[in-house]
Amino acid sequence: MRLKCASLTNDNWLNYLNKHRETLRTVVIENVTKMLACSSAAFGSKEYRCSHVNCTHHKYIHQTCKSRFCSRCGIKATERWVRKQQHAFPESVSINTLH
Repeated sequence: MRLKCASLTNDNWLNYLNKHRETLRTVVIENVTKMLACSSAAFGSKEYRCSHVNCTHHKYIHQTCKSRFCSRCGIKATERWVRKQQHAFPESVSINTLH
């Protein structure tokens, strides 16, 4: 049985993990667990407070998992990689024609 990200929630993952733990590689377990905890207090958080004297506004920003498997963090890593690789390829022009 293949694991699909679209249907992955904490409950689904725990059920899947309990049934298939023996067949899953450690790196898969680690990355799925990280992804599910992404942007939660599990990775720590920073608190930002308003600098005005009488203001009580504050906001917590949770750290991300930084896993390439994560749909949020992985796209950032992919975009960074693409930017680094762009200098290796010559400029090209695409011409689209209709048939």
